[in-house]
Amino acid sequence: MIELGYTPPWWALVAGGALLIILIAWSYATSVGRPRGFTKWTLVLLRFTAIALAFLCWLNPQWVEREERQPPSQVAILLDTSRSMSIQDADPEGRLAEAREWLQQHLLPAVPHHVQILPYFFDVTLHPITNNLSITPQVFDSLSPTGTATAIASSLESLNTISPNGGPPTAVILCSDGIETESGDLMALARWHRRKGIPIHTVCVGTTNDMRDIIIENVQIRRPVGSNAPARIIATISSPGFTGFQVPIQIRFLQRVLAQQTIFLSGGRQQIEFEFRPPFRQYQVYNIHIPPEAGEWLPTNNRRAFGLEATDLTLRVLYMEGTPMQNNAPQPEWRYLKTALESDPQIKVKVLYRTRFRGFQGGFIPEADIEPGEEVYPVEHLTKGYPRTLEELQNFDVIIHSDIPKDMFSTEQLANTVHWVEELGGGFVMIGGKSAFGTGGYHRTPLDRLIPVAMESSNDTLNQAFRMSLPNHAWKHPLIAIGTNPEETTAIWTTRLPLLYGLNRVNRPKPGATVLAVHPFERNADGPLVVLAVQEIGKGRTMAFTSDITRSWGKDFETLWGELTQPQAFWDEYNCDQRYYRRFWINAVRWLAANRLTRTNSPVTLDLPQTLIRPGDFLEPVIHVRDAAGRPASSAEVRITLSAPGAADRIEQATFDPALQAFRARFSMPVAGDFTLRAEAILHSTKLGEDKQLIVCEESNKEMLDVRARPETMAAVARISGGRSLDTHNHQFAQLRSLFGSPPPPQVEIRRQPMWDKAWLMMAIIGLLATEWILRRLRGLA
Repeated sequence: MIELGYTPPWWALVAGGALLIILIAWSYATSVGRPRGFTKWTLVLLRFTAIALAFLCWLNPQWVEREERQPPSQVAILLDTSRSMSIQDADPEGRLAEAREWLQQHLLPAVPHHVQILPYFFDVTLHPITNNLSITPQVFDSLSPTGTATAIASSLESLNTISPNGGPPTAVILCSDGIETESGDLMALARWHRRKGIPIHTVCVGTTNDMRDIIIENVQIRRPVGSNAPARIIATISSPGFTGFQVPIQIRFLQRVLAQQTIFLSGGRQQIEFEFRPPFRQYQVYNIHIPPEAGEWLPTNNRRAFGLEATDLTLRVLYMEGTPMQNNAPQPEWRYLKTALESDPQIKVKVLYRTRFRGFQGGFIPEADIEPGEEVYPVEHLTKGYPRTLEELQNFDVIIHSDIPKDMFSTEQLANTVHWVEELGGGFVMIGGKSAFGTGGYHRTPLDRLIPVAMESSNDTLNQAFRMSLPNHAWKHPLIAIGTNPEETTAIWTTRLPLLYGLNRVNRPKPGATVLAVHPFERNADGPLVVLAVQEIGKGRTMAFTSDITRSWGKDFETLWGELTQPQAFWDEYNCDQRYYRRFWINAVRWLAANRLTRTNSPVTLDLPQTLIRPGDFLEPVIHVRDAAGRPASSAEVRITLSAPGAADRIEQATFDPALQAFRARFSMPVAGDFTLRAEAILHSTKLGEDKQLIVCEESNKEMLDVRARPETMAAVARISGGRSLDTHNHQFAQLRSLFGSPPPPQVEIRRQPMWDKAWLMMAIIGLLATEWILRRLRGLA
């Protein structure tokens, strides 16, 4: 159709037309020669038509075309992929799987043909899933809940700028658990959407129930340890929702379970301490693991990795025996205890004997220990006897002193022994006899500081048969627990326990000592006579056994504490397996050496306050460095190396802290990942040793502190924006289809094309005027 760009009023058109006719008439009336008849009206028509066409051009005629199009409605789907969407509360596959299933099976089939879906996922920021305008239900399959935060407000805000048409969508469907961790006014954005007529329909997934989860928060290692020797692990565990549950906790290497212990969960934060034996030498990465419980929300945090270096740390015992071989004994007295201890492959025993009972006249005559092929030397041997320096004492973890006269030791040897226990964590036990405790005069020596009983009498021996008795508090001590269960332990220490035939009558236990066994009826002014007592002394441990383990007072103790090998035969040394005697002394030695077991053969020990840290936080390792004498090596150069696969090593120097008597370093962790931290010490250009630990650096996640869903937040967003609040149980087709609204009004596009500048129109005007002029010339009128 044709429209005029300028339309004057009707009266102007009439006036203009009349004026045009008058002017044409006047022009012909006053012209030279007056045309008549047909010629006159032809000339008038030609001139009128030309002027009319020129006037039409002045009115700006336009060719107008009108086209209508039906635009699609653009509806944005925002799907939360933060870590909280992995919680397995309402759906065993997790919240994201629940939302994805609802979208694929119920919402997308209800989309009308006029609606274009814009799929997005968000965590910290908003991202389009695909740029393809034609989507399928499988478009959500590749998403996983790995985001470190949830930014609902900023995602809604950025939606208005990244949509394909450059403007906001007609509606938004928000699928989330409602946990907002970032700054942003979510309700203000909901009000903005209402003003723009963009409803936000919310779909909340997850439950508001109290959290049910088992979390291994941190792992500490009392380390390093020997290969196949016990390592002490301290795990910090939280267990909301599982109060009173009994669960196994495992140590794994790859898929192999190395140790397992059953624990009771408190429902809050608790520390679990237990031991396992690493089967491999050198540095290895292990996992502490609790199998997921039914109904647990986030099973991925039931596992925590830690590094452990296992070295060849054999427990070494120096055993000094003062009782000579008896005529009626089949073997030397020291061999009973040595054989019992070495039944544990991780214990090696060196034996020293008392010379004056062996016909010693001059020089040293070694006695062959035929079975292992070792040699036994006198206590006072210049090179093979009792260590004369602190450095030599460092080769042992436990010293057993059984009836050795004090004059066989120099003052320096006794002082070194005290230092070795108090400062270097050694274990010391004194066993009774005619040369022990007060009778042996040890209350007047430096060893009096170590022994857990007061021994002021110089004549304290008592020859009397008795069966020692255990106080009630003793049953819980690890040294006593030699049965497989409490019932067996009770039987071992009561009905199975043989008689003892004497003891040293010490005065009383010292303050801080723990009495584990007493005489059943003999007492003094301080109470029952002490038979067995233990004590923590400085960094070490000590024990007093006031009876004997040899054929004087302990003839049955060393030979008959066990089970019959032939039940029908007579009970004697040859028909008893001595199993409880072995268990007791292995238990005792391991308890005494516990503070040595936490050390390594290397003089460098790396201690970490935590093995789990966040990027950017500061780590403050403490490095203990000892010289050959076991003293802090303050002049050493200590270097810390932080390494990770595919990254350059980071090296830091540690400085000596006089207050701690150890080296300290402080540095921030760069990025998330698993790192190996190695401490290396060099003294006088000689490497003293090194130690390693595993550091796990993870982003902290504020939303994981409380992972309960927020349906009230999601409902408020829907209400304020003019949308509807839904959940994944809304399956009705008509209800879901109504979310997309009616089709928008059609878009009308009008195209205008000017006509006055057309060549044909100009040629027509010129042609009419030229024809009129030619006709006038031919008629002699011009």
